[in-house]
Amino acid sequence: MDSQQVFGGGEPQRVGSFRFFLDGQRWEWSEAVEQMHGYRPGEVTPTTELLLSLGLGDRIVGVG
Repeated sequence: MDSQQVFGGGEPQRVGSFRFFLDGQRWEWSEAVEQMHGYRPGEVTPTTELLLSLGLGDRIVGVG
């Protein structure tokens, strides 16, 4: 199997989500996103600083 077969076809899939709440200035993320970044559910509280350190800055620009 070559990389084109693995990465080249199909549509991008939505795996999880995160969102920002203006009321309380807080982030919430799904268990899937938490686990994707190596955390167990409930292990950490997502913050802007944490999301940026995980390389999610391009996904959170303009949020909040």
